Amino acid sequence: MEVIVVLMVVTLSIFFRVFIISQWDRDRINDDAKSKGWVVSSIVWEPFGPGWFGEKNDRIYSVSYMNAKGKKVNQFCKTSMLSGVYWK
Repeated sequence: MEVIVVLMVVTLSIFFRVFIISQWDRDRINDDAKSKGWVVSSIVWEPFGPGWFGEKNDRIYSVSYMNAKGKKVNQFCKTSMLSGVYWK
């Protein structure tokens, strides 16, 4: 019985991370990019992207977008629930 409870908690935690928090992060990144005049084409979670070591709450994403001048750019950004979006 205890094993089932542990498996349920682990499954719900993974679901929450993959689907809920990822969507909130993507929305936050898209909103920030739009405010700069960029058009985002892809957002990919990079758990071991640059700056991951020592970070507990920030998540790192690789973002491809078209900037305001029409140039395609690939860039990393970090985000968390309370800190906003930081581009690297």
